[in-house]
Amino acid sequence: MNGTRVGYARYSTDEQDVIIQTEQLLALGVPQGRIYIDRGFSGTTRRNRAGLDQALAAVWDGKQPKLPEPARRSIRRRYAEGEVSLANLATEYSVGRSTIHRIIHGPETSR
Repeated sequence: MNGTRVGYARYSTDEQDVIIQTEQLLALGVPQGRIYIDRGFSGTTRRNRAGLDQALAAVWDGKQPKLPEPARRSIRRRYAEGEVSLANLATEYSVGRSTIHRIIHGPETSR
């Protein structure tokens, strides 16, 4: 993350008010030009949410987040002791299963 304030507002029904959402973001110090809005989309998928994609792109620095070494050690220990599954670790640490797999088993080697 690059520290820039960015806001995102969305509404899918006439009862939802994007103006109020925008005013709240402005009150939090988000510049008007850095507020991204999606109109008319409902549900939980990110498909067709250009405003959300723009907001995320505005703050993403291109680097993948990394887990600190203490977390990596805990993952290895807990998995080795059979305390938790790979999938549960991925959910707990908000990373993909492939990330947990690499932590536990090491990087893939070319054949």
